[in-house]
Parts: sequence; C-alpha cells; structure tokens
Amino acid sequence: MGSKEIITFVGKSYSERGFKFYFYKPRSDICPESCRFYNPCMNNLEENTIYKIISVTDIEHQCPYEYHNEPMSLVKVSESDVKILIESRRAYLGAQIEYEPLDCTFKDECEFAKYCSPVLGLQPGAKIKIREINLKIKDQKCPNSLTLVTIEKVK
Repeated sequence: MGSKEIITFVGKSYSERGFKFYFYKPRSDICPESCRFYNPCMNNLEENTIYKIISVTDIEHQCPYEYHNEPMSLVKVSESDVKILIESRRAYLGAQIEYEPLDCTFKDECEFAKYCSPVLGLQPGAKIKIREINLKIKDQKCPNSLTLVTIEKVK
C-alpha cells in the first residue's frame, strides 16, 4: 500500500520480516499516554489499518505495562497491500473511488469470496485508489462482473 515507513514496537515473537498485523486503535486503558513508549508503540499507527513488517532492528525493550507480555522489538512497518473485488465498470488503474463492500450470495462456493468484503483494514465509504488491476473474475458461479484490484487508502 502506501510507501510511508513507520517505526513501532511489536512483541518479539511477531518481529519477523513480512509479518502482518492489524492495528485496531490505541489502548490507553492498557498503555497510558504517559508511557515513554506510547508514541512509537501506539500513536505512530493509524487506526483500523493492516501493517506489514519490512525490517527488524536489534533494539528490544521490556514493556513497562506488560501490554506485549514479552520483550518488544523495534521494527519498521508500512501499510500492507489490500486486495478487494469491485465491479469491473469501476476498475480503472489510478481511479479514486469510495469503497463499497459487495454483498456476495456465493460465499461458500467461490474462492474469491474473501475479497468481496474484507473485514479488517477497510471501512465502507473509505476513499481508495486503485493501484493495480490483478484479475477479472470470470466464473460461472459468480454472476457479477468483478475485478480483483490492489488498493491503497487515500488520506
């Protein structure tokens, strides 16, 4: 997704290049804003976003509030690619559109159903930009004209 790189902390057992995680929101009920690690650990990340670890440092700290329940590693992350299905008539490279989850009635029969309405990282009405056209879905089980695209959020 976007190319912006962010420094943050993750639990040591998750600190592997390529690992993806979902950041729901800062948890000031567990880690107060007065914590010296609050900014890099919680405040650097955008709510409701999937991140991918792109590099891991040798720097480790113990979380003062035991949020991670293990040592935490300093890592560099960027937003992870998100693939979704959209109506083919809206699938133009570079187009900026509003995300609309698809109401799929063939979820049990279609290998692409998970792309119709991803649960994490994308809210209905979010502004998105089509970064890559991946695949036009031509399947007799799906009566809709859909295209698999890679998108990024527009901020």
